Amino acid sequence: MQKIISGRHKGVGGSWKGYCQICGEFGVLTKDHVPPKAAISLTKVEQKLMTEVYGQASELKKIKGVIGKNGSTFKTICAECNNSKAGGVNDEEVSRVYKKLHELIFQHFSNPHSISNTIAVDVDSKRFLRAMIGHILSATSAQLCREPLKRDDKDQLLRDFVLGDDFSLSENYDIYYWYYPFRRHISTRWVAFRNQGHTTAVSSLSFFPLAMLITNKNEGIYPAQARKLTLESNHIYLDITARNLEYATFPFCSLKGDQLMVFNESVCITSMPINTE
Repeated sequence: MQKIISGRHKGVGGSWKGYCQICGEFGVLTKDHVPPKAAISLTKVEQKLMTEVYGQASELKKIKGVIGKNGSTFKTICAECNNSKAGGVNDEEVSRVYKKLHELIFQHFSNPHSISNTIAVDVDSKRFLRAMIGHILSATSAQLCREPLKRDDKDQLLRDFVLGDDFSLSENYDIYYWYYPFRRHISTRWVAFRNQGHTTAVSSLSFFPLAMLITNKNEGIYPAQARKLTLESNHIYLDITARNLEYATFPFCSLKGDQLMVFNESVCITSMPINTE
């Protein structure tokens, strides 16, 4: 059977010049690693669209993904945003937090006498969130870089936050996080999700051991095990049990009852590390 090529290939590459997906300036674009390279072990990965792996999609057809030799990269932001807005000291904070989480999780499961299932890591929330949200903005189709950004679209307030405006986040969005015990990386932009008659839009970035979700202020739909992270938070508390595990991949979980999901597949992307041993 001839393999079908992933639709992700349409959003890769393109011109080295375009509109930065964070600051909006037209110029040379650079490659951004999502997840950030300092927070994971860089390895060969296979990128696909979430529509190609979600539910029964992967069982219905054989799909050849886009291979990344050193992690999943997106050529969608300028050097300034890559190195000092989403990156720089902000990425360093993500790296520090993730490395500490990895260490505590290893210690927990290595010790049969652990008395608590919750681990805690101190965090500089502003730096952490600027990096994570910056990577969500960059993890998109290169085709979007061909057109100027629109000030009235849903991402603009998130861009403003990454560029330094704290109130654009705190006044408009809530951030949630929870334990994500899987190898697959997931990045989503504005998935419309309906649950029990309520509909809202969410964006997310998930890679072991943490999933992070952006929701509209006071309108969020999120897993029961999620905790809120604010700009004033100074710790991340992570319950590393299997509680409510079926929703760890939210919003890409099994739909029940009146639950419904609508999204643009070109900005909902996944990558899976490939075992090269």
